[in-house]
Amino acid sequence: MNHIIETKWPSSVDDFIAKEQYRDFMTKKIAGSNDFNKASNLLSGFHFIGDVNQYAKSLNYLEDVFDRKLISKNENRNQRKSNDSYIKFSDLSNEQKNRVEQNNFNDIKLYDSFIVNSSIISSYDSNFIVRPPSVLREKLVLKLKKIKKKKIVDPIRLY
Repeated sequence: MNHIIETKWPSSVDDFIAKEQYRDFMTKKIAGSNDFNKASNLLSGFHFIGDVNQYAKSLNYLEDVFDRKLISKNENRNQRKSNDSYIKFSDLSNEQKNRVEQNNFNDIKLYDSFIVNSSIISSYDSNFIVRPPSVLREKLVLKLKKIKKKKIVDPIRLY
């Protein structure tokens, strides 16, 4: 919600809460409609469902699912800076909290079903240590990025 409010698009928290497109947002994205059962059935077919609130634990879990050590540079990308003016759930009035919970009933049920009621992620270590890429891998990735830009991105932009 905070990133939307930063754009000055909604005029208030109440305006944001009232927007239909944000009601059960994840359920709609997963199922194509606001259908909890369909979303739940689709998610049940996945071997891995992570939780951004437990990001490091989720990555450790993902390594086990893949049976491979993930390779990456140890860098934070696209990380938002904390802002003291960000709105927290606890900042909302009781009426606003109730509307948020009603508007996201299916999303909350999905989260409870696949994250809260599952002990898988919580059993993992909260420290994630990546294996750094080799020099050869970094050179190959850089070369592939250049080829992608020249053969794919630039032609699309020029089209």
